[in-house]
Amino acid sequence: MNFKGANFNVAHPQLFDHSMEGIRKSLSTPDHFFCSDNIITWNRNLSFLQNKSFMECVQRNSNTVVERAIMWRTYILCYFKFAA
Repeated sequence: MNFKGANFNVAHPQLFDHSMEGIRKSLSTPDHFFCSDNIITWNRNLSFLQNKSFMECVQRNSNTVVERAIMWRTYILCYFKFAA
């Protein structure tokens, strides 16, 4: 469930990437880490990354890095749209 996507307004991308890798490596559960769309989280419900149909849809229909980067918020919007 480890995912690292695009983040925005990062002044020093190499330093940011190095820092994120340090955080991930320092966790007792490094595979439960999400960093994308200016969201950094771990040990949270990242089950959307295991939702096969959603991930296939993202891969099939995302044409830009931004569309893939915002997949968490896209999933939340879809979840509440179709759960109602």
